[in-house]
Amino acid sequence: MKCVVFGVGSRYVHDMAETLARLGWVVEAYVSNRSEGPLPEGLAPIIDVDSLPVGLTDLPVVLPFGTPGNRLQAMTEARTVGFTQFPPAVDPTAIIASSVAVEQGVVINAGVVIGSRVRIAAFALVNRAASIGHEAVVDEYAFVGPGVVLCGGVHIGRGTFVGAGAVVNPDIAIGDNSVVGSGAVVTRDVPSNTLVVGNPAQVAKEPIVGYQGQSV
Repeated sequence: MKCVVFGVGSRYVHDMAETLARLGWVVEAYVSNRSEGPLPEGLAPIIDVDSLPVGLTDLPVVLPFGTPGNRLQAMTEARTVGFTQFPPAVDPTAIIASSVAVEQGVVINAGVVIGSRVRIAAFALVNRAASIGHEAVVDEYAFVGPGVVLCGGVHIGRGTFVGAGAVVNPDIAIGDNSVVGSGAVVTRDVPSNTLVVGNPAQVAKEPIVGYQGQSV
């Protein structure tokens, strides 16, 4: 399948390229939607968002951003210039139960394991080697970091960022636009707009707007 990668300002763009290569998707162009910052090496062609060739917006598009706010912004910009297709990009090395629902714009990186009856909502990103237990929900634009363990029945809210190596115990709900620090062990529900860190996780700051001060 031919596709477009929209946005090259994220360091995640190279991981995205690797997943697409393993899927056998052919990247017709990497679209630069920012004038500032260095362009990635080894990826081509890179096309400025103001110079899109005719017909390019007819292709499916993927977003190489992890930060929830950046994914929302990139999706909005991509729609503005005419892109309409946002297929999920699921790395073929991921092990995913047949009953998992994966919605539009989702990215699932290498080595992820997802149990039965899980829902990964639109434009969420699950990074490499994360494990998601049965009947969990990861809401829109949420980010699940590398090596994270979400136990069965967990609910991750819209725009929430779960840092690398965190563990969320069974049936825990984490609200919208919250942040779970790397390595935290979450043993009780976390309200929206809250930062928790440590083992067991404790509130470090509230309210917060969202990860990196961006709310979705």
